[in-house]
Amino acid sequence: MKTNTRSWKLDYGLLIAGILALFAIEPLLHSGLPSTADTPIHFYRTLEFSHSWAWGVYYPRWAPNLAYGYGYPLWSFAPPLPYVIPTVIHMMGFALEMSFKLFIISSVFLYPVGAYLFVKNHLGKHAGLIAATIYTFAPFALRELHLYGGNYPQYMAIGLFPWVLWALARIQHKQKTTNIVIASFIYGSVILSHLFHALILSPVAGLYVCLLWFNHIKTPFQKRKELKRFIQLVLPLALGIAWTSCFWLPAFIERQYTRAVEDIYISVSPFYLRFLNWTELLALPQVIDSRAINPWVPFSLGIVTIILAGIGFIAMLIPSSRSPSRSPSQYAIFFSIVLGITIFLVMPVSEPIWTNVPLLAVAEFPWRVLGLANLSLAFLGGGSVYIMKGVRKYDNICDSFFMFIAILLILITSMVYLYPFQPFVHYGNTIADMTRYEKQTQTIGTTTLGEYLPKWVEEIPESSPIADAHLKSNQTEKFDRTTMPNNATAQQLESTPIRDRYLFTTETGFHARFLTFYFLGWHAYQDGEQIDIDIEDNTGLITVFVPSGRHEIELRFEDTPLRATANWISLLTVLMMGVLLLRGTDHNLQTLLLREEGESEYWQGVGFPIVEMGGKQLLPDKKMLFIAITLISLLLLKRYGIEPYTTWFRHQSSPNAVTHAQYSQRINMADQFWLLGYDLPTEKVQQGNTLKVVLYWQAQQKTDINYRSFVHLNAPLNRQTWAINDNFHPGDSTAQIEIPTTTWDTNHYVRDEHFVFIPPEMPPIHFDMLVGLYNPHTQKRVGQDIILRQIEILPNRRHAHTPANPTYYRFGDSIKLIGWDMTENNIMLYWQIQVKLTEDYVIFVHLIDEKGELLWGHDAPPISDIYPTTAWHTHLTITDPHPHPPHDLMTESTHIAIGIYHPQTFIRLDVIDSHGESMPNNQVMLRNEDN
Repeated sequence: MKTNTRSWKLDYGLLIAGILALFAIEPLLHSGLPSTADTPIHFYRTLEFSHSWAWGVYYPRWAPNLAYGYGYPLWSFAPPLPYVIPTVIHMMGFALEMSFKLFIISSVFLYPVGAYLFVKNHLGKHAGLIAATIYTFAPFALRELHLYGGNYPQYMAIGLFPWVLWALARIQHKQKTTNIVIASFIYGSVILSHLFHALILSPVAGLYVCLLWFNHIKTPFQKRKELKRFIQLVLPLALGIAWTSCFWLPAFIERQYTRAVEDIYISVSPFYLRFLNWTELLALPQVIDSRAINPWVPFSLGIVTIILAGIGFIAMLIPSSRSPSRSPSQYAIFFSIVLGITIFLVMPVSEPIWTNVPLLAVAEFPWRVLGLANLSLAFLGGGSVYIMKGVRKYDNICDSFFMFIAILLILITSMVYLYPFQPFVHYGNTIADMTRYEKQTQTIGTTTLGEYLPKWVEEIPESSPIADAHLKSNQTEKFDRTTMPNNATAQQLESTPIRDRYLFTTETGFHARFLTFYFLGWHAYQDGEQIDIDIEDNTGLITVFVPSGRHEIELRFEDTPLRATANWISLLTVLMMGVLLLRGTDHNLQTLLLREEGESEYWQGVGFPIVEMGGKQLLPDKKMLFIAITLISLLLLKRYGIEPYTTWFRHQSSPNAVTHAQYSQRINMADQFWLLGYDLPTEKVQQGNTLKVVLYWQAQQKTDINYRSFVHLNAPLNRQTWAINDNFHPGDSTAQIEIPTTTWDTNHYVRDEHFVFIPPEMPPIHFDMLVGLYNPHTQKRVGQDIILRQIEILPNRRHAHTPANPTYYRFGDSIKLIGWDMTENNIMLYWQIQVKLTEDYVIFVHLIDEKGELLWGHDAPPISDIYPTTAWHTHLTITDPHPHPPHDLMTESTHIAIGIYHPQTFIRLDVIDSHGESMPNNQVMLRNEDN
């Protein structure tokens, strides 16, 4: 009898994936935490979460110290996993700052390891390592990790994407209950990390499951036989949704009792300002200028990644002897479609979808979907190794060499994003520090919009007595003693994150006011019996009536029936998963890191084999070790050679200059600011489109005024402003990076991005582009107006306006009046011409009585003389505004007359109606009832 002996061999691909993670981790190895936009938000959330844990509240839904101490239902809506992990580490004895940094570092490892495991099981180790590199060093990921974002829950959720797909594929390979439990746990972890990313991943994961199942089916008979397999593939998604229902179910339903409605998001942080364009998506790596407070880091897909993905897509579509069973073309097409959809969703053309699909507008930033784009690019880019499949004699060497070069190219082109331009910061780790941050930044409840404030809070506070006590390190209490009668006493018996208990003694009854916002779940008890809570108008604070005598009043935050139901669903699902895990027979979890020597790497369930060449190992251990050693050497070179002794991959502009500005300037603005330059991608823009302008400012001295910046397009003759864009704070509107002028120093410049919408009715002529700063309180501008250059407005016939009163009158040989609109203050006339005009004319709007006597008139060239008729474009609708006649002159017997005449001769043009009839006095009569 033949003995079945097994030997195991370490997967060195995982070792290289871990080394790749070290490149992204190395910039974090400084004292403190990154000074990115959201880092303090999530650090202080962790502080608040750990505070509840210290009181034994292990799944808090109420954050008692946030919102200036009034309390905030943050944990009912913010996924808890990104705060549980650092809190657990903190409870093990690590400092809170180190615990938070270890959480970030652990999230980094998710990227290369997950992408490697996922793509390796489809395309082989070479492809897996290329995919790991693409996914880890995607510009969007590095931007979030090191440079601007700091939204580490989002970063973690995207890092889990490939893990979900990998776990689902394991079920297809081996239908073991252990694999089902692992997949449901990972999918649920995405839900508990970031809801939006769970929302967009779910349909992709569902379709991926269908593709896995379909690729396994070969005959119609098998489709019926394989229904059980399909249920096993879908089950982890259902279990993942079920075991996390304790979070998402109350979050979706209870949000209606907060300010987190779409109108708030659109009015304060409109998603339509955050769309990207092809220029940004295809941008080359940008060396970061350390003299900029907010240098441009494009939301790029990565030029090397795009090339590799293109090669991979084509290569995987071509059948090959190296994949004799089935080619990976179905998966290449699938991820290409996912990539195309995500790119579509970040473009302005997708605005109707973001507007009409529920909850999408709440995401605020369409570019969040780039996480899915990077996952698709990682798979397609990994498939680029298939381009070597035609080289038969040297396939092993060529594949290894191709992979190694691809990894190096991605690393080198990403190096510019591995140098954080802001110094690391030590955030204070006390409640007072958290309160100070809330007050200074006005990020109430650690949310920029205060979106989770209960709907009963109509007046948003800017501080509170509790916040003042926190800042002074004084003892705090929730009861407002100013509401207590003089003959009453109150003794605080207990105060925890979810409970406040007082003993009142009073001769007269009164309403006790507590400095706590009311939200679903708060209940009041008097001497153990539940009593009603009164919600104070405007403030939304809790008040309860205390009758005369001696009474114990307790406020307690409890689970609502909905939360209790959701908790039971989660608990029962977890118990079910535990039973499945105990019944599972696949206990060899070491196969995640080890593979059996000689074991076939062909996954019949996946549908095609992992690339093997003649039965040989794809990448011998010696080659793996060589690559690993080379990468470690490169990492050490960066850390101890390039970083301290060179300026490679970095840049610093000269003082009072911006090296990369398209147009350099040095304009003094009242000795307060410099305008150092600007970028203007085009000097021509069509009606209905948007003009992008980037200004570069620098302070000459500190200021205590938050100025606003503006870009205006003014008519050259009458200085009328036709298009305008004001930034509440200068900064990057696409990424919502605002830099208030009170924070500017004199050594750094600010990149100020403007998008000027060109109204469809704006005349197609040249306008002056005016820029500057102004005080929003006094409306006074800083220094003189600056006219940078002229912008030419181009006609756009697709944006033709349809008049409310369409008509047809021909003036002279070519001019047509096609309609008019009337408002309380204006009369809008709509003209067209068939051939270019050689004469300039005057258009009149007269108010006449029944005898034809002139009562009032307005005679002027078109659009107040800024768009003469000789400049009109043929077949283009010209919108010509005129003032409305005084309403006190208008009666039932008056009429509005419209006509055109020559300014020198005053001879009117002949007017003919749609029937060819001449109009009396060569004028069109608008009856008063038409108004």
